[in-house]
Amino acid sequence: MTTNGWLQIALFSIAILLVAKPLGLYLVRVYDGRTRWLAPVERVIYRMCGIDPAEDQHWTRYATAMLLFSVATMLLTYVVLRLQHALPLNPQALPAVPDRQAFETAASFTTNTNWQSYGGETTMSYFSQMTQLAFHNFVSAAVGIALAVALVRGIARRGHQSAAGCIGNFWADLVRGTLYVLLPLSVLIALVMVQQGVIQNFAPYLEVSTLEGGTQTIAMGPVASQEAIKQLGTNGGGFFNANAAHPFENPTPWSNFWSMVAIFAIPSALVYMLGHMVGNRRHGWSVWAAMFVMFMAGVAIAYRAEARGNPIHAARGVDVATTATNPGGNMEGKEVRFGIANSALYAVITTSASCGAVNAMHDSFTPLGGMVPMINMQLGEVIFGGVGAGLYGMLIFVVLTVFIAGLMVGRTPEYLG
Repeated sequence: MTTNGWLQIALFSIAILLVAKPLGLYLVRVYDGRTRWLAPVERVIYRMCGIDPAEDQHWTRYATAMLLFSVATMLLTYVVLRLQHALPLNPQALPAVPDRQAFETAASFTTNTNWQSYGGETTMSYFSQMTQLAFHNFVSAAVGIALAVALVRGIARRGHQSAAGCIGNFWADLVRGTLYVLLPLSVLIALVMVQQGVIQNFAPYLEVSTLEGGTQTIAMGPVASQEAIKQLGTNGGGFFNANAAHPFENPTPWSNFWSMVAIFAIPSALVYMLGHMVGNRRHGWSVWAAMFVMFMAGVAIAYRAEARGNPIHAARGVDVATTATNPGGNMEGKEVRFGIANSALYAVITTSASCGAVNAMHDSFTPLGGMVPMINMQLGEVIFGGVGAGLYGMLIFVVLTVFIAGLMVGRTPEYLG
């Protein structure tokens, strides 16, 4: 472990702390309908889709709307992937995605799981990447945030007979989250990514000659636009097979830093939003602090294990000490441009937040370093967690804790008074 590594971890932690309150307040205004700088666009969407944003839906109608929307968009993606060969923006003439793979990809991206059984550059056309996979990166994240907001509304409204069982309007929440939160932030992050060297084009793949006299195919594509929402929506589905370890997706330490900030920005803000909406900001910060303590414990363990390296290698004479000319530790499966600190930090962030993005191969971590991502996943990825999913996952733990503690002390379990 090095001072430089800890400073980078501290810089990330400060950034996430600083973004929590302002973005959290902005989320409150968005979902209360008080942010209207895109009101003309919002009204057009409501009119075209027949949405009444003032309608307050019962939780059963809210849940039904969410399920119907998810099923419809999943089937649309399945059809597009099966017809990929006949659709535009396919300069490599990639064939249709096989039926089972198209189905599992559609299901995975619809649920914000983004599990990939394919290499993006060899399977998906630009059209499929942009109109389906990136589309789900937006709407699956918007659905997750909407459900978290709906749950918090339900907690905040408990006891109000006029709103019994009503938790807002799913369609309005979906539109507002996409229009006011995900789209503008994605544009900003995409511009930062392009400035750092992430590619964004519709060019055919390049055939180049190698120094050895062979040929190599270099994939192109609209990467920066998808990279932004991939991280911001805690999706993780990579444009390329190597994901964020690929230099066209994540070329520099700064692109790596902003990728990590994007993963945690909205989940961190949602925790502050919880405290604000239920009228108890101290509770919101308490939940935030609990998440942060667990997150830092994971980072410390993973970083120490990876920086220490494999003791078996050291016993056999391999130099695992960190010096000015040797990174030391366990560099297997890691990119030199990121190093051990940023690889360990990224691994803990992405598995805390249910994001599938990786900048190092987790199966190359040491046993102890690799244990941390496994524990994060087994906890349900609730340490800040995926957009929306982390908050309502953590609230389940909170409510269970309140219930069990109430039984232990002989009092009626009660959450937030």
